[in-house]
Amino acid sequence: MRITLIAHGPTAGTQAGVFGDDTALLDHTPLGLRHVRDVWTAPEPACLQTAALLNPDGQPGATEVLDELRAPAMGEWTGLALEDVLARNPQVLQEWLKDPSVRAPGGESLAEHLARIGATFDAHAWPDAAAMVVATPFTVRAACVHALGGDARTLGHLDIAPGTRVRISRHAGIWRLSAVIPPRFCSTPGARSDA
Repeated sequence: MRITLIAHGPTAGTQAGVFGDDTALLDHTPLGLRHVRDVWTAPEPACLQTAALLNPDGQPGATEVLDELRAPAMGEWTGLALEDVLARNPQVLQEWLKDPSVRAPGGESLAEHLARIGATFDAHAWPDAAAMVVATPFTVRAACVHALGGDARTLGHLDIAPGTRVRISRHAGIWRLSAVIPPRFCSTPGARSDA
């Protein structure tokens, strides 16, 4: 089984470093996506929009929203930029950045998010053929760490930018990370990129 994960494209929230970003894709988002028949997606608006780009003509197929693929709940930090959180709650932010078991106030820890994403990937009935999953960069990063068998501290050693594609596979119950493709290498052939 092979799964290609796509981190949704850039949003105003990802550009501003907003926790719990729930904003739409920026209009000028060239992700170089091709039509895919079946897509699983997280529920965030940018994920739904990215999934729609995979089937722009509304061809028969299915887009299934899996709520379990959502980004970590950020609680009181939802909608706040990093500098706002730093001004309001510097001590807890520093702890959260250092320790993946620390929760944002009223939210979910990165360790809890990793466990949820790992359980989702392990338990979901993915097709034997290739599958396509659209999720937030947080969730794609957690899926990579799960595929590598890493623990929550590993999350701090991997960056996943909006538009990144990742390929993971599972054989005999063992996940493997096959590729991490940065967004600048995902653009449509012949298209110009600002990067």
